[in-house]
Amino acid sequence: MIDFHHFPRTALVAKPFLGRDAALRRPPVSAHEYPRTTQRAVPTIRNGAHYNKRMPPRGDAIVLIGFMGAGKSSVGRTLARMAGLPRFDTDEMVAARFGLTISEIFETHGEEKFRDAETEVLRNLADKRGAVITTGGGIVLRPENVFQLRKLGSIVHLWADEKTLFQRVDRRRTRPLLRTENPRATMNELLRVRLPHYRQAADVEIDTSVLTHDEVAKKILTSLEKL
Repeated sequence: MIDFHHFPRTALVAKPFLGRDAALRRPPVSAHEYPRTTQRAVPTIRNGAHYNKRMPPRGDAIVLIGFMGAGKSSVGRTLARMAGLPRFDTDEMVAARFGLTISEIFETHGEEKFRDAETEVLRNLADKRGAVITTGGGIVLRPENVFQLRKLGSIVHLWADEKTLFQRVDRRRTRPLLRTENPRATMNELLRVRLPHYRQAADVEIDTSVLTHDEVAKKILTSLEKL
């Protein structure tokens, strides 16, 4: 099931790569689409004013956001191949800058240094056009990052139910934020905090729970053409 989540805070958005303009409106999301653990009341996003300011000109990149395990990296590679576009992965770019893995960056320099480098990488992507850009799960936590992502192009939020997300991330024990006594509880709390940010930023949301990478990539292209 594809949900078209259009934010009500902008006028016409230029999408030269997709060949059409559209006024984006954001209908409500039905509660059954997300796991019960993510339906609890969440704090108001205090920096929401940043989202409501006049929107910047939009580029024609396809930007993938979402929680860890949603399939951003794998789908991004498939989408780039399918659409014949270059791909840029912000985590890969940050890792290359430090010469370390993401886990090593967190351990050696801390999360704040990683977030600073992530923001700098986004600024350096400002001139990229007609590309697929995949991002880390926490990139939406900084309003400046969301602003930069919107300048790049259309934002697609990939998500999956909580059980599926945990099954996926549990296959690889390399997630620095989940190295706790109770990784699943930690994941649920991170998801609860981040989900409003993903939904606030996204033009389109797609459930990847039961889809192959090819199926998700095709749905992304079809969804963006309808904007």
